[in-house]
Amino acid sequence: MTTSSNDGDVATKETSFFERPEHHAAVCEGVAAGVLPLKFAYAGSAARTHDRLSREESYQSVTGAGALACKALLDLGHPLPRRIAEIGPGNGRHSIAVLTQVAGSAPAGVDYLALDYSESLMSRAQLNFAHDLPAVNFVPKQWDVETGPTSGIRDWRGADSGPLPVLFLGNTLGNLEDPVSALEHVLRSTEPGDTLVLGVTLPDESEEATEAPYHNEVFRSAALEPLLALGLDERLLHLDVWYDAPTHCVKGVVRLGAAVLINDIEFPAGHEVRCFLSRRFSVDGVRGLLRLAGWDPVAEYADPMAGHAVLTAVRPR
Repeated sequence: MTTSSNDGDVATKETSFFERPEHHAAVCEGVAAGVLPLKFAYAGSAARTHDRLSREESYQSVTGAGALACKALLDLGHPLPRRIAEIGPGNGRHSIAVLTQVAGSAPAGVDYLALDYSESLMSRAQLNFAHDLPAVNFVPKQWDVETGPTSGIRDWRGADSGPLPVLFLGNTLGNLEDPVSALEHVLRSTEPGDTLVLGVTLPDESEEATEAPYHNEVFRSAALEPLLALGLDERLLHLDVWYDAPTHCVKGVVRLGAAVLINDIEFPAGHEVRCFLSRRFSVDGVRGLLRLAGWDPVAEYADPMAGHAVLTAVRPR
């Protein structure tokens, strides 16, 4: 069981659950392998815990690059495009802020495609858009950017829509197992001339400052939620989060405090599962990843003091 409520306050007991039956099997496989992809911390009941986490100021300090994203969009040559797609919009609140700031007011007449692994989280985003930006045509499309390209962007945009900006913000790239493959999948899902607007988090020389946003109960609940959905007792889950400076990664590992039985497989006390991953990137490093994936980098916007950067890149014609 987890403790949460829709407005982010701890109030009612809600049951942990998976979004789809196949997610249960995939999380079991992750536990057995010792590596649980972070996408499961956003789907099903985990959408609630992530929604709570995203409201935390410490979390926003890691993922937020709104001002840089606005500058990047404005530099594309128009106040706000008629069509815009976004990969991983979360609960939509950051997206709403960016679109509103770029438009200078509540935008209208904009077609917005939301692409996310979590249908639960997209439902929350759709509700937030309906409340805050009712004149934006919000279209949700489920997509796992880690497994391959999608036809969803082409199906939605139509034949004569012109170049499309595709947002990929919030350091979502840093949560993925293989960033280059994900960027390749985005490339293959778009058309020549489309622009990727990619937001990442920069490394911090201070390990203590990097780890600080993750040492709280809200983050702990979000990180453990997929394991709680398996029926594991939270009291048996010991979470350790640290910054691995040589690889510029924040890692979270759960260690079992006692033997547990999952799908008739016994896991011994001390079994470890990496349940969280957040990479930090240098601007040069991201530029290199984009080129490896086939993109042509165009512009860079960095705020080293805040620890954020946004890069734009075009799919070659």
